[in-house]
Amino acid sequence: MINVLILSPDPGSQGGVVNFNELLKTRFSDAVKAEYFTIGSRPGRDGGARKYIQPLMDAYNLNVKLGTIPFDVVHLNPSLNRKSVLRDSLFLLVLRARGIRAVLVFIRGWNADYVEKVMNSTLRRRFFRWVFGGAKRILVLASRFREELLSMGFEEERITLFSTMFDGSQLGCSRKRKGIDEINILFLSRFVTEKGIYELLEGFSELINEYPSARLIMAGGGPEEENAVRWVREHNLTNSIDFPGYLKGNAKADVLLQSDLFILPTYYGEGCPNAILEAMGAGLPIITTHAGGIPDVVVDGVNGILLSAVTGDAIAAAIRDLLSDSELCERISRENKKLAWENYESVVVTRRLENIYRELIL
Repeated sequence: MINVLILSPDPGSQGGVVNFNELLKTRFSDAVKAEYFTIGSRPGRDGGARKYIQPLMDAYNLNVKLGTIPFDVVHLNPSLNRKSVLRDSLFLLVLRARGIRAVLVFIRGWNADYVEKVMNSTLRRRFFRWVFGGAKRILVLASRFREELLSMGFEEERITLFSTMFDGSQLGCSRKRKGIDEINILFLSRFVTEKGIYELLEGFSELINEYPSARLIMAGGGPEEENAVRWVREHNLTNSIDFPGYLKGNAKADVLLQSDLFILPTYYGEGCPNAILEAMGAGLPIITTHAGGIPDVVVDGVNGILLSAVTGDAIAAAIRDLLSDSELCERISRENKKLAWENYESVVVTRRLENIYRELIL
């Protein structure tokens, strides 16, 4: 039995790390006993000075926890941005002080601007390498992230390319087409400008006359949702664009299985968007970009289309290319479903993670 302590955001919050860790709970085999330690903001209790002292409180409580219960492995899930690195550095220093070496760091987000600052500053680079170099294994979501860590001086054997995962239990049935003439195009992500939401809306608006039966489903939530709804209303597109809100569980599975294409024109600081794996698991052709670890999963022309530029015209052209070639879409659909279920389904990924845990304690 491997006893693992997993540091995770509050389960009441949204995001890929929470979803990943919640799914792990139900997928671990009997060989792993996992306990979750909540870090970061707590929904409804994050006002005032608390947000500044919470990392110190978490580090103190982590130290107490490690002093009372022996764990074989400690698993952290930071993002490479200033706030997360400073916070997780505290946790890594606690682990170093406790003499715990079986530490796994799974880097979930990658802010290119912050990483560039680290790489261009000798002091920052040395501090980052010293603190995160205390981890016995570092998992990254993109091969280029791995190369950047290697350029900072991290040992090659410590860095492993890994992935997120999707819940196959919700996508096991066939796609549910509502009507033969209806075309559903799905966006499923957080509503922030850098996810390409306005470029997508502009691109879709160019296709309405060509594909009057097409519908764009903008699923998710976030700071730009209200503005996006206003944009659609001002452009008289409310009959063609739906906003079902943040979806999970069966509701998310249903919208995936009822869609024909998935599109995420992101230029955000991505790791590997989980929604892409879910869409592939449902057999959807993908239209997306070269952001983060996406090119390690999506091959242009094989799994869909990788946009060379995020513009309304480019997005409209990509949608048009796929909708005009039904044989290509069917071939991509079969390839995506096979690839996703063999490599990214939750049981497959969890067993891969368990093997890494075993390697850490040898």
